[in-house]
Amino acid sequence: MNQIVFNNSSLTIKNNNLVNFGITFFLLFFSVNGSFAQESITIQGKIENKDGVAIPFCSVIIKEKQKGVYSDLEGKFEIKANKEYSLVFSHLSHSNKTVAINDLIQNQNLIIQLNPLSFPIPAVDIVPKKMKLVKFKNSKRSHYSFGPSRGYTVAYHLTDHVGGLLQEVTFYLRKPNAKSNVFAGIRIFRKDDKMSNENNLYIKNDVRQIRKRKLKVDFSDDHIEIPPEGLLVGLEYISFSSLNSDTNIGRLKIYYTNIFNKFKTYVSTWGNDWRLDQEVHLNKVQNMKISYKVLVEE
Repeated sequence: MNQIVFNNSSLTIKNNNLVNFGITFFLLFFSVNGSFAQESITIQGKIENKDGVAIPFCSVIIKEKQKGVYSDLEGKFEIKANKEYSLVFSHLSHSNKTVAINDLIQNQNLIIQLNPLSFPIPAVDIVPKKMKLVKFKNSKRSHYSFGPSRGYTVAYHLTDHVGGLLQEVTFYLRKPNAKSNVFAGIRIFRKDDKMSNENNLYIKNDVRQIRKRKLKVDFSDDHIEIPPEGLLVGLEYISFSSLNSDTNIGRLKIYYTNIFNKFKTYVSTWGNDWRLDQEVHLNKVQNMKISYKVLVEE
């Protein structure tokens, strides 16, 4: 199933330069050496778990470039990269895997297998108490900011109330156009002191297609308690192109609020550690607009 296609631009450029001998030595040198440096291959394959089940929405990242693609609903992917590079396969519920492209060249039936991760949910003792549902919502004044490019994760740090049980989270988005095919990975995880992609403990993962302006996610059956350091709840942007086009036809566009007392929105890109929102938006401090409900003791 896997096809490996070599880019023969280096041979073409070299022959053209031999025919057109009148071209300057500088252009000849630049073309030949540049073409060899940029020689790339196209790799197609499929990503599965240990039981042979396809893994959709798995990111396939060129390690040296921090660019990549996602696997489709059948776990299939296609990516073009320099044969000297490496690919990182990353999925919310599986261990990352890094493979040198040179090691994939001889594989005619490329299957990438990822090992699953376990996501222990903090144990919560359910004791009959008088409880009430409290809703938290950041500033009503909001404006549209930007649509994250592929590979972005935006997470909001829940700290308004700790100790209760998270019941529901609503994300405020810009509704995609009718032809868009946009998905978002829902991520709930604990905040690690180093804010590293490798150190954060993911508690809950889900994937939803974006169809409306408000994306409501119910967590009432998961018994997720908000610890003293708070929780991070966020979106990972996933988008697919149409079957007959290589162009993305949808983007995840998020509403943001204006200046807040604390910097609560974090942003992470493929393979990089988290950054506070103030470092991403240079001139304004903005927070992803969400609301959430917590069950607390009266």
